[in-house]
Amino acid sequence: MRKLVITAARNDILIGNDGARYIDLFSAPGAVWLSHVNPQVTPVVQEQLNRIRTTGAIDTPIRDEASRLVNGFVPETHSLAGLSSTGMEAAEFAIRHARVTTGRNGFIGFNRGMHGKSMATAYPGWDNKDGAHLMRC
Repeated sequence: MRKLVITAARNDILIGNDGARYIDLFSAPGAVWLSHVNPQVTPVVQEQLNRIRTTGAIDTPIRDEASRLVNGFVPETHSLAGLSSTGMEAAEFAIRHARVTTGRNGFIGFNRGMHGKSMATAYPGWDNKDGAHLMRC
């Protein structure tokens, strides 16, 4: 039996090395909100990549536009704290932000939940058998 390898994709469809088509239910980074090789999204992303990829936290026109759009979506009582490229990065920022603003060191994770793959984000969701105790929901 040959190992299944995904060799191509289009929108929400994955295509295997066996030619079979599969619906992408994994929701990998970007797949949900960008889809795979979407004909409306791909040229816009390529256009941005041809201009500038990233500057960290230094403002760029696309970063300013993204911040403006997010802040226009949330209630006036809230504002964007920062932009992240992954959910794991956002979760780590939230952990740091919560620790700084509350002065507390602990946090709650959802048992067997996927908060990320870094040390800080993997710890609350899985039993690490290290003897440390953590509140779990």
